[in-house]
Amino acid sequence: MIIVLGATLIMASCSSSTPQTSTVASVVPQLFTLQPTQNRQMLQKTAKGHLKTLLSDPANEEFTLVNVDASLIGGNTENIAITLPNRKAEKFNRRNFSVLADGYEGWVGYQPSKWKAGRSGAEAEIDFDPEYYISIIRLGNQLAGNFLVDGQRYRLVYIGSDTHVLIKVDESKLPSEDALGVDVGFPASPALEESQQVSSAYSIIRLLFVSTVQSRAKNPNYRADLMLGLQDVNQIAKNSKVDITYEFAGFIDSAIDEVGKDFGTLLNEVQYNNPAVNAKRVELRADLVSMYVANSEFCGAGKPSSNKTQGFSAINCITSLAHEIGHNFGMTHNWDGQSDNYIHGYRYAPDGGNLRFRTQMSANCSPTCPRVPFYSNPRLSYQGQPLGTVAHHDVARAINERRASIESFYPPMPGVLKNKGRLDQGSTHPCLQDFAGSSIQFVACSPGPQQKWTLEPWGEAGTFRIVAPGGKCMVARADNYVLAESCPATVKDGLLWMVSAQPDHTLKIQSYNRNLCLGSQPSLKPGPELLTCDNGRYQSWINLDIPQ
Repeated sequence: MIIVLGATLIMASCSSSTPQTSTVASVVPQLFTLQPTQNRQMLQKTAKGHLKTLLSDPANEEFTLVNVDASLIGGNTENIAITLPNRKAEKFNRRNFSVLADGYEGWVGYQPSKWKAGRSGAEAEIDFDPEYYISIIRLGNQLAGNFLVDGQRYRLVYIGSDTHVLIKVDESKLPSEDALGVDVGFPASPALEESQQVSSAYSIIRLLFVSTVQSRAKNPNYRADLMLGLQDVNQIAKNSKVDITYEFAGFIDSAIDEVGKDFGTLLNEVQYNNPAVNAKRVELRADLVSMYVANSEFCGAGKPSSNKTQGFSAINCITSLAHEIGHNFGMTHNWDGQSDNYIHGYRYAPDGGNLRFRTQMSANCSPTCPRVPFYSNPRLSYQGQPLGTVAHHDVARAINERRASIESFYPPMPGVLKNKGRLDQGSTHPCLQDFAGSSIQFVACSPGPQQKWTLEPWGEAGTFRIVAPGGKCMVARADNYVLAESCPATVKDGLLWMVSAQPDHTLKIQSYNRNLCLGSQPSLKPGPELLTCDNGRYQSWINLDIPQ
């Protein structure tokens, strides 16, 4: 795709793009620099390709061409600054950096809460300002971004020819939130599956993305945008004290044709009438499936139940992914004043006053109120106002109670065991592999099945056994050596492991009933060892089997 960005764009109709010098801009590296840009009316006359499509969306209010510094999206970047066309400059502190699938990397930043900093005894108060947020996905020199500055949403979009555009979004012009109870025929308060007893400290739930013929044609960057949505869903879970990491299961470029179909029909088609998608779901062991559509009837729709058959959603707005996944757990919108459960979103919109907000599952207020990156949770507060109620608005609790049910839709996916400390140190041998006899060694990582370990639930204490590709089990010996031996028919303590997923997508693997964790020495010894547990990177394991 060729975008003409030459002299024809630099005219008297250009908007100002040279920001005033600011302290923020002079100290912290800038993610992008503003470029001379025609006004919207002039752009519409000359734009082609993806830029033309973006201009046709009424929610995309203002456009500014930018040059990005993609090299900033990395694990060593502590702070990033952005300067908007109105010359407002903001600094964001890194909250998370992660290496995602298919070469994607993600960086998330926040600003600390000034309200909390000025008050003592505010333990329940959230520690960042939810009106300021930056989430960036990088693939090579291309970025996809979602920003909030003073509650105003912006997008960063790659439009080809090494050029990005910053878009100011008018959220009042987005499609309505979803089709719950409207066109998909769901009850307003769905009957919930009985939740399983939660035995693990954390859950990993695999999410499969499906695209349609029209969504791929409309958005050539759909994969980056979906990875951005996944990153934001994980941040919302982390913010809300929901003990889940959503793990990328794969992409399916389906043959689903949207022509002549409404939103509900499309969602039912991917769920009931697409054997290829369902077969791939089984193959990739994807607990949940979300389809990206071009249809703009709604921002999204999700089947509101916590059973395997209903684990489907469809989205047109990437920012609606967390909301629709909430429906897959059986969560719903606002309390009707009668139901006696706590699965509802929460909104705070008193007459008068400056504080107004709604959580992820809530419908909008009238007049509008901003949606904060939280599920309802009465144990957290925003400027002193709880984010929910114990009786009726505690989606975080309800999701935590159901995460074991969702996580167990499929058995664990075999994956590599890659030591993060060795990887960060630059070792060429960070992956575990078993060999003839009982030896387990660190080796160079390879894509074959010989390095795919399976974490199988085993025992009655939320424990696992770790099974090598050849069928042997990892054993923690009394002398702290780690070997591979034949898996016994009965449960034995030396083969039991406590496995907990960490918010940075790594695993901590601890020998059952011992304060010893599977790890590597910084001296890069050839095999793994049992070490006194700490929170260091040499005891962190990357266990993602990422489809290409």
